[in-house]
Amino acid sequence: MKLEPKKSSPATPALLAARLCLAAALVGPVASADGVAKDWGPKHGVTFGGSFAGVVGAPGPGICGGAELTYFRRARAPVYGWVSAGYRVRSAQAVSHLPYLETGATLFFLDLGLGFAPALSPGHRTSFLVNGFAALNVPIYFPTSERVLFLEPYYRAGAAVDFEDGLFHELGVMAKFFWAFRAD
Repeated sequence: MKLEPKKSSPATPALLAARLCLAAALVGPVASADGVAKDWGPKHGVTFGGSFAGVVGAPGPGICGGAELTYFRRARAPVYGWVSAGYRVRSAQAVSHLPYLETGATLFFLDLGLGFAPALSPGHRTSFLVNGFAALNVPIYFPTSERVLFLEPYYRAGAAVDFEDGLFHELGVMAKFFWAFRAD
């Protein structure tokens, strides 16, 4: 019987990377002498910005633009909870106005959330939309103004609550300015 060295599968580096990320999330930052975790960013703050996206699916292909205000709060490093209120205008077969609320969590730079919006279209019935949301936060730091801009490529999928119109898929980018609150 001839023994040969075991070859690693192509998934081994990806599995190792996933394990390291999970370990970093569970261990957390080193505590200071007073026992307070440091270096995970602010405890809470707001972001404000705009978005532009392409949309396919119900009620037809179109484009979408909007503005959003988000409040975030650190739950446990490196996890943040957030709630967003925004307004989108979608141009497809008809113009739809979409005031919305979304809530979710951020782990490192990945946002996952759920949302709700009434779709208001002049001359059409109002439908109520539910959606899932995923985004990747890419911070851009401006040292001269000490401001951070987040570029967020995102994907939003959803449907009307009655599911009569089918699913929609929105792929876009947000640009959001970030303000941290100094006082707790």
